[in-house]
Amino acid sequence: MSALDFSAHVATRSDVLDVGLGSDPDAWEVALGGQFLDVPGGGLLRRDYGLV
Repeated sequence: MSALDFSAHVATRSDVLDVGLGSDPDAWEVALGGQFLDVPGGGLLRRDYGLV
């Protein structure tokens, strides 16, 4: 999948590898792997996978 196709898919379907907004962190970890940085703050958790 080209970068343009990937960007269009994310923009139109709001998901990455069939994991979308509102999915729990475990679902993202299964789809994207265990290489991430948890960044807590403001009552939220941001899980940084780098460039997706």
